[in-house]
Amino acid sequence: MREVEPESVFDVMVVLRSMLPDLIITDLEMPNCHGVSLIRMVREDPVLKHTRILVISVHNDDAMIRGLSQQNIQGFLIKPVQTRRVVISATAILESQAFEAGLELRALGGEAS
Repeated sequence: MREVEPESVFDVMVVLRSMLPDLIITDLEMPNCHGVSLIRMVREDPVLKHTRILVISVHNDDAMIRGLSQQNIQGFLIKPVQTRRVVISATAILESQAFEAGLELRALGGEAS
């Protein structure tokens, strides 16, 4: 896992493209980079568009959360949040991704590992 301190959302995108992460954990309010802009750019990027995203934020406005769900995020946690809850949520998202990959492989006639 790598923490990125961006100068801009574009800097973050360069790092993400070089890392190709399985999961992005982001806040909505960051210095020099708004999380909603980052999520939008990830979803528009042909390489990153299927990357899982977990959002952590102090904002709990229903309209904002609905808007984020339209961006196909996989999780949303409201601050303050315990580290254990972040780990549990991230693990569940990644396990779901692995399960889905196994199903896709079986559908293609292969075997899941």
